[in-house]
Amino acid sequence: MPAVSVIVPMHNAEAYLRESLHTIVGQTLTDLEIILVDDGSTDGTAAIVAEFAAQDPRIRVIPGPAVGSAGAARNAGLDVASGDFLSFLDADDLFAPTMLAELHRRARLHDADVVLTKFRLLDERTGEINPVDWPLRLDHFPKKPPFAPGAVGDHLFLSVNPAAWNKLFRADFIRDLELRFQTLRSANDVFFSYMALAHARRISYWNAYPVTYRYGNTGSLQGSKHGRPLEFVDAFRAMRSHLAETGLYQAYERPFLNVVLDISLANLRGASTLEAFDVLHSALARDVLPEFGIVGRPDDYFVRPDLVRQLHELLDSTRDEYLFSHWQSALETTRNARAEAREALRHSDLRSHVVAAAEAGSAPHEGRPAPSSQTDTVDVSVIIPVHNTEAYVEECVHSVLTQTEVSIEVICIDDGSTDSSPEVLARIAASDPRVRVLTQQNAGPSVARNVGLDLAAGRYVCFLDSDDYWLVDGLSGLVADADRDRLDTLLFDASSIRHLTVDDKTWARFDHYYERGSQYDTVATGPDLLARMVKAVDYRSSACLFLIRRDVIERAGIRFYPGISYEDNLFTMNVLLESERSRHTQTRLYARRVRPGSRMTAGSRTAAAHGYFVNYVEMLRLVRGREYPLEISTEVGRVIYSMYRHSRDHFVKLPPDVTDRFRLIDPMPDAQTLFHLLKRARHEAQVGRALPAPAKPATLAGRLRRLLGRGKRAVTRRLSRLRGD
Repeated sequence: MPAVSVIVPMHNAEAYLRESLHTIVGQTLTDLEIILVDDGSTDGTAAIVAEFAAQDPRIRVIPGPAVGSAGAARNAGLDVASGDFLSFLDADDLFAPTMLAELHRRARLHDADVVLTKFRLLDERTGEINPVDWPLRLDHFPKKPPFAPGAVGDHLFLSVNPAAWNKLFRADFIRDLELRFQTLRSANDVFFSYMALAHARRISYWNAYPVTYRYGNTGSLQGSKHGRPLEFVDAFRAMRSHLAETGLYQAYERPFLNVVLDISLANLRGASTLEAFDVLHSALARDVLPEFGIVGRPDDYFVRPDLVRQLHELLDSTRDEYLFSHWQSALETTRNARAEAREALRHSDLRSHVVAAAEAGSAPHEGRPAPSSQTDTVDVSVIIPVHNTEAYVEECVHSVLTQTEVSIEVICIDDGSTDSSPEVLARIAASDPRVRVLTQQNAGPSVARNVGLDLAAGRYVCFLDSDDYWLVDGLSGLVADADRDRLDTLLFDASSIRHLTVDDKTWARFDHYYERGSQYDTVATGPDLLARMVKAVDYRSSACLFLIRRDVIERAGIRFYPGISYEDNLFTMNVLLESERSRHTQTRLYARRVRPGSRMTAGSRTAAAHGYFVNYVEMLRLVRGREYPLEISTEVGRVIYSMYRHSRDHFVKLPPDVTDRFRLIDPMPDAQTLFHLLKRARHEAQVGRALPAPAKPATLAGRLRRLLGRGKRAVTRRLSRLRGD
């Protein structure tokens, strides 16, 4: 009788099977029975299996029921298994060489019915492998095994992932219980694993990561579960019936109902399509949770506060209210949430780019003047959003008013300042009729700039931040160049001005950052100029470094996306993609003040992650249907990919209660896909920091280069598909 029977269900697994089988036959524990269940494969699986079976007498091949369920195939293996212990591995996953030896040793040492361990995640799309701790939450476990299930209390099921392949089961124990896997396409191991835990006399564990689970494989059964969003409920019903029949329901009711709620909410959060979300939201609130007796329980019945909060949100909200509530909660972590939430609620459009000025706050703008009568004579409308910059705003506006040989209007939007900025602006406006001042409740720079765009009368538009200023009398030269070359956009440069309190590390990021070479001084299309600058690492997205023909903005309906950080990225890309004639000049008109607390050097991580999230999604939508040569689409793709990378870098450092809210910022499939990518990246990054030893520098550098290349190529392919190539 072998020590362990390893049961492997297979269906069209040729892409991964060879690698997986090598990790089984190469185990340091050699006393194995390897049962391969070929569940109706039509690819090269059979040939690979025959090759391994011819070389290893421990391998036994049997046919499966071919009903589309790994659980049913595992049951076929259970029927013939003869080992003392049972192990399960899917045909695309991997065992570490000592996996079975160590679990078997602990099972024998502790006389355990079940031995648990953790696993690593392998992202099929990027090749990244990272260990994760959530499959086995040891903070609720006794410090030393073995232990009885009751020692974990009401956290028993919540602390253990139900997957079968990171566990070793005593075979006689499973046979005596007559436990079987459910014949579901997904969630087929929930009943089997949790009922084994409930009945076990002794449980042991190994705090390691000896299993590698492959995800991102859309061809797998797990990867295609979106078409059956409620299948996991069948597992709960089977658990409830089994616990009742064996007299254990009363003892396990609380841990059971807690895991029912947890998995239900997780499936709702993880719905991959809006259609699946609709089905889940309606069924959980109306049928599933009442059926299991979860509705009406006191709050302290649930062992985690987040379960209580999410339960009330689900039960007390309609589908649209629930969506909006989660979207609004995410935006409340940014500075401009209230203004954008009101706009979204009024217009039922979570992705609106245009926020009307009078609707940005609860009160109308004060002192809003009529449109300028100088429409035919104004060369440039200079738009300046102002928020608590009393120390700088006078110098800022004065630098514009001293420009010569050009007609200007200066539109200052006081964005809810609480210092003396409004008084400074009022004094300036009283002394110069070219200055127009509007006051609004705080809604952020995007809304303020959009207000200015709505009122602008100039042939061209420029933006200036109120803590910066213009260095030279150079605006007239820019206008002359733009008129001569009939430009839609003219990009210019800036000099960074260091505040005395700025540290060396911060200064190093910005010194000479806004100074570019001379290779862009010929007229080109906006997309071509963008691509050439990106390729040379000279592209700067700041809207303050653009002179833009106002007709281009109005013709394309371009506005700043309200309520996000890094709003310039989307706006300036949009402007360039719409520009037929563009170029760059090395004129350093702008003085970018680098100081502590400015928008440039400060900001919350949540706001940053959210801003880049929106930028990435909206940029992809922006390029949809546009046709560009490969060299342009490649560099545009590079910009879009950088938005994903920045969002990911901030997202992975946020707590789960914050990241979970990002899923409902935008219910469309492209945004949902981004959320799932970021969510997985966060899990992997959290455990990656605890790895025992870093990779060798050369290996790590090579890996990063490969990952970056894959990401950029993926975005390029996406752009090509959007072009119809």
